[in-house]
Amino acid sequence: MRKAVFWDLQGTLVSDPGGPLTDCEVYPFAWDALGLTHRAGYLNIIVTNQSQIAKGLLTEEAYQQAEREILSQLNRSGVLVDAVLHCPHGRWENCRCKKPRTGMLEECQARYGLDMAQCWVVGDMGSSDM
Repeated sequence: MRKAVFWDLQGTLVSDPGGPLTDCEVYPFAWDALGLTHRAGYLNIIVTNQSQIAKGLLTEEAYQQAEREILSQLNRSGVLVDAVLHCPHGRWENCRCKKPRTGMLEECQARYGLDMAQCWVVGDMGSSDM
């Protein structure tokens, strides 16, 4: 079975300007952190809540473009991000994928054959990331 680190995106790997994802910048330490976990044999998986989509403040297409740009920056430095999953729902939708619920993690467990006892979650908001 495999192991993974689940990374939050905004506020953890990239800045959280409080506005559009397109305004985020990759934190300088993100490359080192992702590189360390990759070299230690962990999959690097980003799991992010994107409720701005549900609120109509961000389109799915704009989110996908911002995600591609962020991944391009991270992978340009040789960092391997194995997957990115996002929840586009608002709290009021009561979905199973919105963190801190475990839907995105369960999807990765099934997809990658993860031993969840060997996985970690890294985020900036304990109440909503873990």
